[in-house]
Amino acid sequence: MRTRRISNEDIWRNKEEKMNGDKKRELSRRDFLGGAAVLAASTAALGLAGCAPSQTSGGGVVTGGSGIPSTWDHETDVVVIGAGGAGHMAAIAAVESGSEAIMFEKMGSLMGDTAICACEMCGLWPDRTKADTGETDTVDQYMKDWEQSYIWSTRYYTTGEQYTGERVMTQREIELCPDTFQWLQDTAGVEWTTFYDSSWDPQPKWETVKPRNWKASNTRIIPPLAKLAASKGIETVFDVRASELIVNDDGRVIGARFTASDGTSVTAKARKAVVLSSGSFMGERTMVASYLSDLMYNAYGCSPGAAGDGHKLVCSIGGDWREMSLGARYAPVEMGSYSQLMMGSWYYCGVTKPQVPGIFINTEGKRFTAESQGYSFSAYQINKQPFKMAYYLVDSTAVAATHLLDGAEVSTTGGSSSSKVLLYQSDTLAGLAAKMNVDPDTLVSEVNRYNGFVDAGTDSDFNKVMTGTTRIETGPFYALAEICAPYNTYGGIKTDVDSHVIDTSGDAIAGLYAAGSCCGSYAEQEGLYYTGGVVQAMTFGRQAGQHAAAETAWE
Repeated sequence: MRTRRISNEDIWRNKEEKMNGDKKRELSRRDFLGGAAVLAASTAALGLAGCAPSQTSGGGVVTGGSGIPSTWDHETDVVVIGAGGAGHMAAIAAVESGSEAIMFEKMGSLMGDTAICACEMCGLWPDRTKADTGETDTVDQYMKDWEQSYIWSTRYYTTGEQYTGERVMTQREIELCPDTFQWLQDTAGVEWTTFYDSSWDPQPKWETVKPRNWKASNTRIIPPLAKLAASKGIETVFDVRASELIVNDDGRVIGARFTASDGTSVTAKARKAVVLSSGSFMGERTMVASYLSDLMYNAYGCSPGAAGDGHKLVCSIGGDWREMSLGARYAPVEMGSYSQLMMGSWYYCGVTKPQVPGIFINTEGKRFTAESQGYSFSAYQINKQPFKMAYYLVDSTAVAATHLLDGAEVSTTGGSSSSKVLLYQSDTLAGLAAKMNVDPDTLVSEVNRYNGFVDAGTDSDFNKVMTGTTRIETGPFYALAEICAPYNTYGGIKTDVDSHVIDTSGDAIAGLYAAGSCCGSYAEQEGLYYTGGVVQAMTFGRQAGQHAAAETAWE
């Protein structure tokens, strides 16, 4: 096969494609494939495993034509790429099913989004729900309730479109929840604290049964999983980045090639299967620019290893992606830091009152969204404001003020020499406006208008839930500068309900599975509200490991 060199610009250029009127134009995976026969050296230098047709060389098919190794550095039944939550679940499940497994992690320590997340899981656990409250929960009831969340899905929220397809992936996730949750508690030793009400976020509501939300406050999730993996003799190889999937003449994935931090090549033979648990593409700026262009200049809040590695590996051997431009999950964070003081205040307000007492004000001094709609959509709206920033404003009577004061440096002058998060303060709204550098008349007018909504009990501008809110009128007043940090992508590697990676013809790629955030969010892809990535990582990671272990060894 002849090859030609192409530039990075050729590979990543976004072909203009009109989709349903004024929808966002998307660079499709097929455009990537149509643009190149193999990666150019310039692309490889950027660490892009590439979206190009695979190349035949010697005994098999492998990205870049390196061929099947005559000897391997590692041999095992199941090779797991990525040692986050889904990766640990897959490796442990494979070993518990009677196979061998090795995890490969490109970072120097255990990472992944599960390691840095809030360690919450929202899902079906009937036995725990029954024990805690006496309420009965079922797969059918959970699915019926979750389907009511469609109005909070990114697809519906941003375009008004309602998903009309089957929800086989979310259905499977719910079915896998009870056994997975019980295993995490009884075998892995994860200690779950029950949340009887998840209103603190704030989050949209549709539950008829509670509790359905649990948090691993004490143990977290990765530490007990890592301890269990070590006790089962599962090796983790660090500082190696997956660069190729090795495929034989039958089209079966039989291993992977990695590049170590010192530049040497490391090969791993998978006698049964490879499981990808490599994270989202949020940390890959070029892919974000192509698919989520509104976020290309945002500082991301995901694991530093989430750079679309698995996506590129899949693409290089003819695998498919789905919904890459669907969107992302956001969190509002304080300017100049990754503090989440405001989210903490929301938590504080959710268990007392009022709920979400503050308002968002942009750099023009105007309120622009309903503060009760949930942290992700609030951050989404912040990102659409001038300079991609806003202020969270409260007065001194709000319970949020007490919480904010505990973790921020209060400034009466508008300046700061501290590394603490800066919270502007003034005895008057006009004085606060000066520190925020916004027009004082506009700010005062917006606050007065909001106070009228508090009095009326109805927000006529943005339909904020006004229950428990109070007027913003008692100084001193406080403003916290906010930006948004996207941390998970909703599009990802295409799989079937059994976690097989799917090719562009709709067929499963033999010997290849994927689980976790590299697959995006199944809920959002099927038009439902994203309730967190932990449950998907735990359930489908475990399933992928079990199915990989059940494969017949190729030799």
